[in-house]
Amino acid sequence: LIKCRRFLVAHNANLVRIGQSKAVHADVQPYLLENIADPNGFLRENGKFAEHYILCKQVLINAHIVLSTLNSVQQSTMEHVFKVDSRKRRFSCVIVDEASQCTELELLMPLVYPITKLILIGDHKQLPATIISPLAQRLLYGRSLFERLYRSFELDPSGPSPVLGLVEQYRMHED
Repeated sequence: LIKCRRFLVAHNANLVRIGQSKAVHADVQPYLLENIADPNGFLRENGKFAEHYILCKQVLINAHIVLSTLNSVQQSTMEHVFKVDSRKRRFSCVIVDEASQCTELELLMPLVYPITKLILIGDHKQLPATIISPLAQRLLYGRSLFERLYRSFELDPSGPSPVLGLVEQYRMHED
């Protein structure tokens, strides 16, 4: 987001980040839903929660791009705008980064909203989904949907695979 910000601003993209202020990088703070809807915190501080909620809904309705973690995507404001009032707004695309690190159930969270495309980004050979329960591990719930889909397409040579490999790695050290 930080690297793409200039491009998005230059193209007048209304960008909103869902999440808790303390968990978001300082450069992203201006894009937080809470900060856009109530920049000075006046409504929240004065107990005007209904007005705050209405403003948050309006910000989401006008957003071109909504960024969220999988857990934050279930906030009531998101559910109301994109699920209950789905006639008003729908996602044209959901992109899940690090999809190989989330369980299948976690990946279902954004799929409660009406979407037309789902893009999973990850590496099935790196960190697996985190599972604490030994029973869940024995039942293979530690495998991500990303890995299951990758394996399925790998075993089915009947058509073109939608899996694309990374051509250039920008984050790794040359060594």
